[in-house]
Amino acid sequence: MRFAAIHKTSSYLMVACALIPLALSGELPTAILVITLLGGIGSWFFEPSRRQIAHRTAWSVGWNVALIATAAWSVGEWLRGEGYLTCLAEGLCLGLVNKLWNRRTSKDYLYAYLISFFMLIAGTMLNTGIVYCVAFVGYVVFATWTLTMFHLRREMEENYLLKHSDDASSERVAVERILNSRRVVGGSFLAATALIAVGIFAVSSVIFFSIPRVELGLMRGRRPGQLVTGFGDRIELGHHGLLVDNTQIVARIEFPTGRPRESLHLRGVSFDRYAHGSWSRTDGVRAELPRKLGVHLVLPVTVVDKGHLSLAGTLRQEVYLEPLDTALLFGASLPVAVALPPPGGGLVARVEGTMSSEVYVNTLDVAGRAQPIASGRRYTIYSRTHNPPRATLEAATDLDDEERVALGRYLTLPADLPPRVTALARSITAGATTPMAKINAVQTYLLHNYTYSRQLGRDERYEPLEDFLFVEKRGHCEYFATAMAVLLRAVGVPSRSVNGFHDGEWNSYGNYLTVRQSDAHSWVEVWLGDAGWVTFDPTPSAPARSGGPSVFERARQLADSVQMAWFKYVIEWDMGKQIDMLATLRGWLGVSTGGDAHGVSWRRWPAAHPYATGVGAGTLTLGGLALVRLLLRRRKVSRAAGARAKAPRRALQAIERAARALATRGIERRPDETWSELSRRATAAGDPGAVAFAELVERYHAVRFGGLASDGDALTRLAEEVIRAAAVH
Repeated sequence: MRFAAIHKTSSYLMVACALIPLALSGELPTAILVITLLGGIGSWFFEPSRRQIAHRTAWSVGWNVALIATAAWSVGEWLRGEGYLTCLAEGLCLGLVNKLWNRRTSKDYLYAYLISFFMLIAGTMLNTGIVYCVAFVGYVVFATWTLTMFHLRREMEENYLLKHSDDASSERVAVERILNSRRVVGGSFLAATALIAVGIFAVSSVIFFSIPRVELGLMRGRRPGQLVTGFGDRIELGHHGLLVDNTQIVARIEFPTGRPRESLHLRGVSFDRYAHGSWSRTDGVRAELPRKLGVHLVLPVTVVDKGHLSLAGTLRQEVYLEPLDTALLFGASLPVAVALPPPGGGLVARVEGTMSSEVYVNTLDVAGRAQPIASGRRYTIYSRTHNPPRATLEAATDLDDEERVALGRYLTLPADLPPRVTALARSITAGATTPMAKINAVQTYLLHNYTYSRQLGRDERYEPLEDFLFVEKRGHCEYFATAMAVLLRAVGVPSRSVNGFHDGEWNSYGNYLTVRQSDAHSWVEVWLGDAGWVTFDPTPSAPARSGGPSVFERARQLADSVQMAWFKYVIEWDMGKQIDMLATLRGWLGVSTGGDAHGVSWRRWPAAHPYATGVGAGTLTLGGLALVRLLLRRRKVSRAAGARAKAPRRALQAIERAARALATRGIERRPDETWSELSRRATAAGDPGAVAFAELVERYHAVRFGGLASDGDALTRLAEEVIRAAAVH
């Protein structure tokens, strides 16, 4: 492949790797993206250095005007409230198109490279997905190729031929011939430079994971938030159907104690007021949660000796929440405590809660103003997931007058509730004397007499709940939860509807739970005296699927585990994770510095790990031998290179001695004269040493520019012939 073609291809690949993260970030307007893609592809087929552009001045002026207009438009977008990063990215994209269509000289290529570098930086903040990692690795490799060949091209065009060509009129022809040569670079060159680039990337990765992190708000990754419904202060029955087919990931949850055995209900928000197919909240007042020993307390927690919080019996969850359009924090019900890492960049996190156990987080700046959360949230939440013992539940009694007042909003029914709904509740619970008996009766009735379906009909003549209970008799989780809550209220049992997520997909590659929007779910929480709020789910379970995950699902899990690792160990890598990594590494090696009961000391490590010790010793031995061989080879190569470096100097010394001899009789070299021109002038003058001097010039050129080894004796002999001839003359 021709040198110019390889250089052009690597340049475009480098630029493409910088553009891909921006194009896939979802931040660029469609019009800008289309112009950039079509403009870049079209410029590939246009060679301004080869074609004669009619009205070249108008062409240049037109592009300059377009560039100024682009800059003005980007500033205008920023003044109208568009994010400065997005405006900058838009300007860079259009500036890149400009340079690709005007790449006549090496300087134009250099400007395009510089623009691509700034595009890559913008991509770090607008696209934090794994695609950025792939594009970055490609950028490093292609940039190594491109910049190396750019240097060679510039040397060809501006230095080498300008300084050493004997015939200035043939300079451009020579440049074009070399640029179109297939022998300048080849596969070995590309492979070697690619390995160098990968090595640089590997070393940079080690440095990245080793240097302590200092988090800056400006450099935090920004991902667009997902729109989720059902987590506001008011919802309408039926919104669940909008989510069940949406497979977009909402959260990934790790469990330090291992995969939980029980089915999890990830609580989001609860509702206490029902009226004509709509749930709302009558008391959504938020208050800042108290903070003790690094965690915010959602429910009262007993502080035991030595300053430790009593979180025994709770499930610890490490949650990586995707950017959402809600400030809610999700966790298995019921949440007890939550801990958040500092957001960085001079911001603080304000954690708030409600009387209904919802947890919210807001990011505040130094002036106390709320700031939008531009990235996903990472937090640790402790939850009570097990219901109290059945004996405690069975022991719950009907409410007394004081409890009815305190829990009145969880007993309220709408005034227009159809009478037959209340009658149905009393019929179902006839004979049930305790709250738990009533709960069992209602839940059993719903599970046995209604079917789960997302294909809903709707008879507008009836109230939505009445339509579900007496007409359709099928529906999704929102209808089942609403029916149970209302029926229990009708017989004096406090209850509320809860929205969140249920279960999810276990990722066996990353050992975490993947929660998607399609896992959105509704259930019921019921007040049972000393047991407090207890979770019940009246929705029929979906039939269990036979067999394991399909090949496609396994591939999807593998890809998502890579994405999770990218967020966890790159995007959100901080000093705390560095310390955890060192502790994990020490635990994996079974090493402790002191040799206590939980590990072995470094001195005893070989005995404790004989296999690893043998492998390590063998690796070190082979590595040492390879290093010795490499050093000896480099010494030999260095001697040969030294000899080659001395050859041009010896040739120059010989030709200068001969030239001084010619000068003694008036054939003196002029300042602007080449050796070849001096030789031709000596020949024309009939100098007796002209033949020897011409041969000396040829040998000098062969050594100086051809890289040939010099014959010191031959050079000396030719110089002596010129000197003796001058003496005779």
